[in-house]
Amino acid sequence: MRFCEKYNCNNKLTSIIRGDELIYRCFVCFEEYESSADDTLMVDEYLQENDTIYKSKNYLLNAYGDTISELVYKNCTNKECTETIVRVVKVDPNGQAIYVCPTCREQFI
Repeated sequence: MRFCEKYNCNNKLTSIIRGDELIYRCFVCFEEYESSADDTLMVDEYLQENDTIYKSKNYLLNAYGDTISELVYKNCTNKECTETIVRVVKVDPNGQAIYVCPTCREQFI
């Protein structure tokens, strides 16, 4: 999460995709900030099987450690795991999702 540094407004920046570039904008003072190599954005982006299939598979392999993904109360399907809160990865605009256990890394629908 990033905050605006201009004019002492300290408002939370909103991420915007312009073309193929990720930028951050303050909706109070409209100041824009460039993203860095450390910034990632997967919120409300849907994983699709097209030219980004490698990125999608790579993200799913590491989704258990995504600290900003949505969490839901749902029992992990791994019988040996007792986790009751899992991460949600949206895979389709129609609401289809894959659940990922942050404890045992199990992926299920």
